[in-house]
Amino acid sequence: MNMAQDIYKKVNAHAKVVQCLIEAGNTAAAMQYQAQTGTTVDHLSMIKSALATNPESALNIAKNFCKQNPNIPVHNIAELFLNFNRP
Repeated sequence: MNMAQDIYKKVNAHAKVVQCLIEAGNTAAAMQYQAQTGTTVDHLSMIKSALATNPESALNIAKNFCKQNPNIPVHNIAELFLNFNRP
């Protein structure tokens, strides 16, 4: 994963770097990298992607996103988690 992440950094594929960090469970580093590079990432897509690989990371992303944006409708985020748990 580090090799791919390094390549993504060299070619300025910031969204892919963030995705790699999230999949590795390094949510804090992903948020920090996103802030440093000024990358705007669709948080709902990030949460959805993380749910498949690392549900705990998805929860951390959702919490951080809600803290940063207190006026967002949280029902969309909750719906992602509910849909993920359906068989």
